[in-house]
Amino acid sequence: MKKLIITFGGFLLIAMLSIVSCGPKCEGPSGAKVMGLQWYVLSGTPTSDDKIQTNDIENDSVLYSNYSILIMPEIEYYGANILKPNFSFIQNAYACSPAFPDSKEQLDSIIITTNKDFNENYPAGSNLALLFDAYISDHRYLYGYKYSLPEYLETKPTAPTELTLLLKEQPKLTETFEFTVDYYQQGVTQNHFSFTTNSVVIMLD
Repeated sequence: MKKLIITFGGFLLIAMLSIVSCGPKCEGPSGAKVMGLQWYVLSGTPTSDDKIQTNDIENDSVLYSNYSILIMPEIEYYGANILKPNFSFIQNAYACSPAFPDSKEQLDSIIITTNKDFNENYPAGSNLALLFDAYISDHRYLYGYKYSLPEYLETKPTAPTELTLLLKEQPKLTETFEFTVDYYQQGVTQNHFSFTTNSVVIMLD
């Protein structure tokens, strides 16, 4: 009888291990694409580790060197999303947690314009991209990165988690500005996004 119990116990253990090994398998999305942009005009202050701290702008005016535009790509996932049948006795221990891919869409250019003269070198309609630094925050990397905006675009980046543009040259006069930002990418379905910022008084130093 004792031998029968041991034999049955061994068989039950093997059966349970077989069931566990055939637990659920997840197939997450096969790709990700940028389908829009969220943006905010903020007051930004660079930090010593190439990151930027941002706060709301008070009284609709900001010093030129703190004027910043935060851009956050809106990601949509596509492709397979399959949960295969689960025959495990302990289903909750093997919940489906598929990995979500990053967008592989390459950012081609960002063009920034305003409808009035910025200064003597940049009349209305000029591309002001040279006047902005780019601060990159990305969940794939531990540290932040800072580039001039043209240098950043030369790296042929894919969509970051957050991109903050910080103005580094002052206008001719303290006055109200709004900027139109055109974002171009080699997208899966969308190649161009555009937005115009709210009006803010940009002050001279």
